[in-house]
Amino acid sequence: EQRRKCLELAEITRKNVIYDGALKDADSSEISIVQRAAQSFASISGWNDADEQRELCLQRMEWLNNEQEAQNLQKRQHKKRTIIITSVVCAVAIFLLLAVNLLNTVVIPSSKYRTAESLLFEKKYSEAAIAFGKIGMFADAKERSMDLWDKVLQRKKLSTNVKHSVGLLTDGTVIATQFDGMDRYYDGQCEVSEWTDIVEIAAGFSDTVGLKADGTVVFTESTDYLNSSGNTYELSSWRDIVSISTGRYHTVGLKMDGTVVATDCTGFKYTGQCDVSDWGDIVAISAGDYHTVGLKSDGTVVATKYIDNGQPYKGQCEVSEWTDIVAISAGPSHTVGLKADGTVVAVGENQFGQCDVSDWEDIIAIAANSSYHTLGLKSNGTIISTEYTGGINIDHEDRIRQVCGWENIAAIATDDWHTIALKTDGHVVAAGYNRFGCCSVWDWQDIALPNRAGR
Repeated sequence: EQRRKCLELAEITRKNVIYDGALKDADSSEISIVQRAAQSFASISGWNDADEQRELCLQRMEWLNNEQEAQNLQKRQHKKRTIIITSVVCAVAIFLLLAVNLLNTVVIPSSKYRTAESLLFEKKYSEAAIAFGKIGMFADAKERSMDLWDKVLQRKKLSTNVKHSVGLLTDGTVIATQFDGMDRYYDGQCEVSEWTDIVEIAAGFSDTVGLKADGTVVFTESTDYLNSSGNTYELSSWRDIVSISTGRYHTVGLKMDGTVVATDCTGFKYTGQCDVSDWGDIVAISAGDYHTVGLKSDGTVVATKYIDNGQPYKGQCEVSEWTDIVAISAGPSHTVGLKADGTVVAVGENQFGQCDVSDWEDIIAIAANSSYHTLGLKSNGTIISTEYTGGINIDHEDRIRQVCGWENIAAIATDDWHTIALKTDGHVVAAGYNRFGCCSVWDWQDIALPNRAGR
């Protein structure tokens, strides 16, 4: 009897344990746990309300399953909406990118192209050249810009400096004087015999720079690094250049879009002559010893702001009030401008009378690369010079007298000690100090004549 009672008590205890555990599992939110509770209640069917609890578990399982399906459906719908929204956003973004690209590469350039053509139709050639240059590679804009620059620029075909002279031949090659001095630094500024496709030249103090027809730049220089025209190695990276000019310590280039670049010259004897990065609408440039000037398409002139670095300022940058200018020339410490009516203006150092040009008339070209004088080329092919006011200098006076007697001149280039000029027949004449061979140009011929087209 006792054994039977013990077994009954153990069975009751077992069922109660299963029942209590199943009740706890029945409240779970996980279907698998509620299913386990239903199975537990089924295992003690008939015990207390186990059968009712089992039915409740089955109902809860169905409810949880419906809830899970609803959640899964909601997740699928959310994912679908996310995919749709993402697709729409991506499509809109792609459309906007394509629209912006179309705007930037077709619509805006097309509008600017039409503007450039309108300027060309109005015979505003310089403005048209800049306008075509600003839209770069669109259609044939670059080619048209370069063609216009070829017509409007008065590029240098003849150039000279202290120790050498260079000339541009009609076939695009370059000739230079052979150095005839005992300067230990000289070893290269005349090495131009292999240059081809050149459209403009510039003789620096100890280097020579050439502009090629494709808008790139070549150069050669001596080892006199203290007197070279800036860091000329930078010139090899220049592109889309349409004109060049060299000063004593720097080189500047005019780009087809009317902006200006310059070699880095922020070290030795820097006076701000390379600060041209913010210039625009420029149609001509000229580099002096310590300053740079630029001619704008509206006939006004800009100049670099002078920075005091121990070099005396002579007022050579005071050009802001000039108007109707068609050509500029920067001397060592003075600046000269040619006006549309053939008269000339000048500012800066005038110790030797180099700025006394107020009575000049009928001028078509100017040259100011001298500390002692300024030259003007008249429309009849003769040359006029400022009168030397520095006292008695027989050599200088004789040279100027000789220069002013020349006829049939098409281009002029000058320095402190000598002057060379291109005649209309392509030959070159020279006068002055010839210690370094700068005047040894009498056998030159077939030099390219300068362009006189208007802007």
